[in-house]
Amino acid sequence: MIVNLTSNASKFSDEGGIVDITLSLNAENWLIEVTDRGCGIPEEFYDKIFMKFSQVDASNTRKKGGSGLGLSICKPIIEQMAGTIRFTSVVGLGTTFYIELPRII
Repeated sequence: MIVNLTSNASKFSDEGGIVDITLSLNAENWLIEVTDRGCGIPEEFYDKIFMKFSQVDASNTRKKGGSGLGLSICKPIIEQMAGTIRFTSVVGLGTTFYIELPRII
């Protein structure tokens, strides 16, 4: 999950761009955040982001590679661990993906 999110973040960031990865713990959950300062995700694509083969630019001339499977694979794995995945994004400013996983005591 982390490899996929960081790979996506670096792929969609400008060359030399910064990707932040944070891990925090509260009373109930681990929270993992992966933030880029890349192109962002258009709002009209939000409902498709976790679907198989979904890509914002699915044209034959797109500049970014990939199959569009990474997030669709991550989501059920996270859910099998009783976790959640969500994101916030602003076009032109970047995207943050949040994974919450239950704390095991």
